[in-house]
Amino acid sequence: MHNNNSLYGKTICLIFEHQLSHYSRILDEIEILRNEGAKIILLSSDKSNVEIEDIETHLAPLYPAKKSIVGQTTLEKSKLLASRLQMKFLRDIDEVQISQARIAALNNLAEQADAFWVIDYHSLRSTLNVASSKSLPVIYETVDLVPEYPYNGKLHRIFSLKNEADAVRKIDGFITASESYADYYEKRYAPSKIPCRPTVRDNMPKTIVCAPKATKPPLKFLFMGSLMFDRPIIELINSVTATTKNIEFTFIGRNLLGELSKKEIEYQDTQGKIKILDPCPPSDIVNVASNYDVGVVALRGNNENERWASTQKLFTYMSAGLMILGSDLPGIARVVSEAKCGKLVKGISSETWARSMDEIADMKNSTIDKFRANSLKYAQSKSIELQACSYIKVFQDALS
Repeated sequence: MHNNNSLYGKTICLIFEHQLSHYSRILDEIEILRNEGAKIILLSSDKSNVEIEDIETHLAPLYPAKKSIVGQTTLEKSKLLASRLQMKFLRDIDEVQISQARIAALNNLAEQADAFWVIDYHSLRSTLNVASSKSLPVIYETVDLVPEYPYNGKLHRIFSLKNEADAVRKIDGFITASESYADYYEKRYAPSKIPCRPTVRDNMPKTIVCAPKATKPPLKFLFMGSLMFDRPIIELINSVTATTKNIEFTFIGRNLLGELSKKEIEYQDTQGKIKILDPCPPSDIVNVASNYDVGVVALRGNNENERWASTQKLFTYMSAGLMILGSDLPGIARVVSEAKCGKLVKGISSETWARSMDEIADMKNSTIDKFRANSLKYAQSKSIELQACSYIKVFQDALS
């Protein structure tokens, strides 16, 4: 067991650029550190974070704001447009200037904090620059492999990976979200660049059910997460409509596809197998998931981030006692194979996924119940409580 109040009197400045209320993982980690006596303050560029009442929040944009060209002279407009083209190029190679407001905020918070805790790559280098001038430790935690995002092109990826490689040599603690991510970092950044393998804090939710519910027909499949264009939602819809067995398939999440997915369902789903439900509060996710039988984790695997991810929804399903139907990618396959809790599918073709759903529907309920029991057993072995000791130790070591 870890020692309560082992971080008593320490102030840790969390730097996170997105809407914190949407990230239950980080909120759970804040609670872990607070239970050890630490005070957490937040620096962010997301204005919605000021609405979190019990966290002292400081806002400062990471990048400079764009100047409006409205009302400018022709010469001034041309200079602004040229500046924007240069800024775009700099963003592409990840050398963009950090805003003066962010640098000022970092320097100010360095006077209050005992350590900086940076979530993901965007804010890392600017934080390290200030932290080194103040002799403050920096703990780096990765929820995603951000430099591997494909959206900004190959040039951005090359420079981002180089910059991350330079940065990880200077950090004082390294945490990541899966064993497969830790493998990735060990392979990419040899021991000469990182002092040790990153500490893993799996994407396990706080809630774990006591026991799985018994499997009963019709078999209920669940996909949790936003319905987005970069996820194989349409392929899954087509898969369900191609199944021949008595199943139900429910999507729970923000429908960012809008009318497209609804029209696709109305056109394809003549048997009424598919439902799309609104997202539920983070605190209810596991209990809601426990009403289903099979959790679906489908990724195309088009980039390293997807290949090595063991996603939060995977552990949500396992904590709810669900069998897993997942993409046969290294991050997902590692967990499913270790836990012996489900079936893996190669590729993302609708025919292959439909066949896999039918094969599961043909299984005996007792067989599915065994997969579900294995899921829950694995989740219990990776609970937040059990992983808290090693997580806290990263902060203790950095602060010592």
